[in-house]
Amino acid sequence: MGLATAEALSAEGANVAMFARRRDELEREAERLGALAVRGDLTNPKDLKKLVDKTKARLRRDGVPFAENIPLGIMLEVPAIRSGNVSVANS
Repeated sequence: MGLATAEALSAEGANVAMFARRRDELEREAERLGALAVRGDLTNPKDLKKLVDKTKARLRRDGVPFAENIPLGIMLEVPAIRSGNVSVANS
């Protein structure tokens, strides 16, 4: 997701996971927004799985309810799924 989208979701109180290749910018912006930073390449399936796994782990740790058993393929096809105050964003 783009930085502006992450900022908007964060401002609404959403739990945001940011995914990018450039570590310095990713970590700086994630820290600023209180978001989860996951470094990786969108074209690498292993990196996408890492994004989903780390996001699920953070949501579990923070006690945020989410749809645990959405198949990975569906999660990767849907840019954002919102339900009430709970957001699951994938990019």
